[in-house]
Amino acid sequence: MNNVPKATIVLSNRCNLGCTYCFVGKGTVPCLNMAQIKAFIKWFIKQPTDGDFKKLNFFGGEPFLEFELLKDAILFFKRHNTSKKSIIDTIPTNGTVLTQEILDFIKKEKLRISVSLDGDRIGNLARTFKDGGSCFDAVWSNLEKFRGFTGETPLIKMTILPSNVASLYLNVKFLVENGFYKIWPNPGVFTVKWRKKDVDVFAKEYEKILKSYLKNKLLNKPIQLVPVDDILIHFRSGELEEKDFFCGLGEEPILSFDGNIYACDSVLLEINRLEDEFKVGGVVNNAVNIDLDKMCSFQEYNVLEEYQLRNKSHFLAHLFRRRPCFALDEKGEPLKKEYIENILEIHLKMFELSLDLFNKHIHLFKRSHVKDIRNLSV
Repeated sequence: MNNVPKATIVLSNRCNLGCTYCFVGKGTVPCLNMAQIKAFIKWFIKQPTDGDFKKLNFFGGEPFLEFELLKDAILFFKRHNTSKKSIIDTIPTNGTVLTQEILDFIKKEKLRISVSLDGDRIGNLARTFKDGGSCFDAVWSNLEKFRGFTGETPLIKMTILPSNVASLYLNVKFLVENGFYKIWPNPGVFTVKWRKKDVDVFAKEYEKILKSYLKNKLLNKPIQLVPVDDILIHFRSGELEEKDFFCGLGEEPILSFDGNIYACDSVLLEINRLEDEFKVGGVVNNAVNIDLDKMCSFQEYNVLEEYQLRNKSHFLAHLFRRRPCFALDEKGEPLKKEYIENILEIHLKMFELSLDLFNKHIHLFKRSHVKDIRNLSV
């Protein structure tokens, strides 16, 4: 393996929320120590990289509950990664623990965060504190505080479920109208079973979002929509390629809170079988041992062929072949084939509808006139 530009550190699985769809295991609450993190970062920096950057990603649990570890890890990485550009990937957070100290650090280090929020108060019902109470007010207050202090709007990561998919467009509209225009509608996996009728509803809602996306662009009030922006950027420069959109399986080592290194974050389910399957090494006595050949072998994984999915011949299906998460439930067991096909279909719809929008209205992407939005009502 001669190219390791990205790595992930899962600080702990500790979280103050009890969201119904969360897939991170709750059986134990171990936490990495700084010696393990430093050893992993040093190893990562030494690995060959084709490009001019090294990108480090952090995950949890709730990463900002481990703020001292997170802060020290980021500063250590930046200080020691002298031969490549240091990039800290967007840090995911549930948005409930953004203290002033954390905000000061985010602003000083010019970090990006994504805040989990599924829309308005009703759309956010699946996201609760451990006692079952709504977290909406706490998150909303911190969103406004973040925007006021940093002058930036964070990315809002929405988890789409069968229970809220029918309100997807309205929830996106709610966020945009309140000035939060960087949005990632992300279909839930593991704990979610998608039916065909849910896929159909998703497609209709997503078409509404795309029309709104185009309207706002024409009015010079652009929405930043993941993955639409990336799809259009890559499509303009040529064919969409798997490497631009896959999750990192087989190429991105993940140091988990148990001190082991894995090839896939599905191990956060804390299922022994998955941990054994995806384990490629670990940090023992502050030394990193990793089987890079085993790690590379996961690059050949193909969920389309393993389950002989009906939509495997779709012209965009290859972009998602390295997605074992599509095929597993919360117990790490294979889903029924129809559920696997349906979650794949949702992702294919996102990409296909986005490309259709661009191809149909390519002339509008080259100019911005209010009169051009007349036929784009939703």
